[in-house]
Amino acid sequence: MSRTYKWKLEKIKVKVVFRLQFHATNIPQTGWDKLFVSFIAADSGKLTAKTGKSNVRNGTCKWADPIYETTRLLRDTNSKQFDDKLYKIIVGMVFIL
Repeated sequence: MSRTYKWKLEKIKVKVVFRLQFHATNIPQTGWDKLFVSFIAADSGKLTAKTGKSNVRNGTCKWADPIYETTRLLRDTNSKQFDDKLYKIIVGMVFIL
């Protein structure tokens, strides 16, 4: 009895760490005092990282501390391509009352 085997695409899990440094420009002068950045995984919708609050000066905002995002990507052994992993970056404003 012969069996026909279907070749299964082999994928390898690779752990990667991204270092993300943010800098915003062209911010309106009025009403924008402090900003923060949220980093959200698109597949689960969960917040994975968030920067601290940063002051807006002369229409620019720079965050001193980077975000480190560790994730596992799937890599096809034949094509050496990585599967997509999507994230949403949201810039939020801190309200001061």
